[in-house]
Amino acid sequence: MHWTLLQGEGRSADDRYNSIYRLGLLQQGGTQLMANFETTPPVKTDCMQQSKRTLPVRRWACVEWHMAVASNEMQFWIDGKPITHVKDSAGPKACSGHDLQDRWLAPPRFDSLYIGFERYGDTDNDQNLWIDDVALGRERIGCLPRNKETK
Repeated sequence: MHWTLLQGEGRSADDRYNSIYRLGLLQQGGTQLMANFETTPPVKTDCMQQSKRTLPVRRWACVEWHMAVASNEMQFWIDGKPITHVKDSAGPKACSGHDLQDRWLAPPRFDSLYIGFERYGDTDNDQNLWIDDVALGRERIGCLPRNKETK
């Protein structure tokens, strides 16, 4: 199972293709987190960097994404703990299509931001995702303290 949770997209600096950055999930029943960079034709690049961390299930989680366009740097956190950090490249083994020499090149700006559940395949398992309290900012906002769960 492979799906996307967050996606930012914008035209490249030379206006030849769209740069697409994602936080997605792959492997381990669709819960292993991964960073993904993809381009649209005529440039063919699709890179990913997987984390050992998985998305928590059956509970609320705080997901944060920071994108520094000037340095091609992307960071993700779950519940305030870092899950992956990509700076410029994940290496040649992490990419298919090498038109950008395995570099992750951010657009000058993102023209669109998608938040939700985009699945790339069918599954027999029920999957539900609830999203609440979305915040955007130029600086890291952070997560609110989690309430202690009661039984």
